[in-house]
Amino acid sequence: MSVKYIDDAVSNWHKKPLQNLSKLFRQKRLGHATLIQAPEGVGALSFVYQLIEAALCQNPKDFLACKKCKDCLLFESNNHPDVYQLAIPESKSTIGVDQIRELTRSLANTAQINLSKFAIIDHLGGLTLAAANALLKTLEEPTTDTYLFLLSDLQFSALPTIQSRCQRWVLDTPRHEVAERWLQQQCIMSHPQDLIKALALAGGGPIKAKDYLENNIFEWLTPLLLGLEKGEKESCVLSLSTLVPKGAEVEVGNCLIGWIDFILKARHKGQQSHEKAEFYANLSINDAISDIQWFNLLEKVLNIKQLMQRTGANKVMLLEQLLITWFEMTTSRPVGC
Repeated sequence: MSVKYIDDAVSNWHKKPLQNLSKLFRQKRLGHATLIQAPEGVGALSFVYQLIEAALCQNPKDFLACKKCKDCLLFESNNHPDVYQLAIPESKSTIGVDQIRELTRSLANTAQINLSKFAIIDHLGGLTLAAANALLKTLEEPTTDTYLFLLSDLQFSALPTIQSRCQRWVLDTPRHEVAERWLQQQCIMSHPQDLIKALALAGGGPIKAKDYLENNIFEWLTPLLLGLEKGEKESCVLSLSTLVPKGAEVEVGNCLIGWIDFILKARHKGQQSHEKAEFYANLSINDAISDIQWFNLLEKVLNIKQLMQRTGANKVMLLEQLLITWFEMTTSRPVGC
């Protein structure tokens, strides 16, 4: 298991589902397979880590681990023998069938310390078809006292046969003021406007926004953003072809997905007013555009993102097509004008 731990802010963002799932486990009513779906950057993996650590803990308090007992110390040092984790290997783009088979063999063994065994499959959408079928067999024939946690983003639709064998939970994006306050604490050197912009591009996901700020993505993304804000199509296309590093095209697609999601949220009642004042109001966007049009554009963005992940895809050309579609919609005149 390789644990990349996020601080305990995550337990505050998702306090209620953490309490509910922990309660189900303590009452022995938690199913053997749990599907966790969440927007990117809201700490879904850390949420599962905290849930498992609390389940292993010998002295849990308020559904949280004590972090002092033997099980907690083993877990936080990445050495707990009853916890397994699968993710896409760095050198590959998918989780293969051999990984699932190895996991299944490991789960067939008796727990070494705790009474229960836990497995995490990070990024369910990364499974090959053969791996998904092998996982299905594991779900159909669960071993005793074994709990599987399957993680996926909200856009991914798992095989119906897999979904039907899981308890499904959805984690929400934290409230904007909560996310912004956390981001301020993590990125104290960043300009307030950059914090707001990073959150918007990350679709409200504070961990993803932190990644944007810490990895200097704005250095090459800013000219593209300025072109989008001002409605300058030629400037955007030029920035895309000359400034975006090779291999970062998918990240641009992620930014546009986050941006559209932000716009949809900012337009609706109940959203924080300073979100509009600080960011949305500065965009060169036609307010007559309907939500249906925005959802149609979001669907096109998601389709293009899937195409970009195919081997040999011309990612720059696909993004140029997306930007052209963006400008055709956002700068068109309202009907009747």
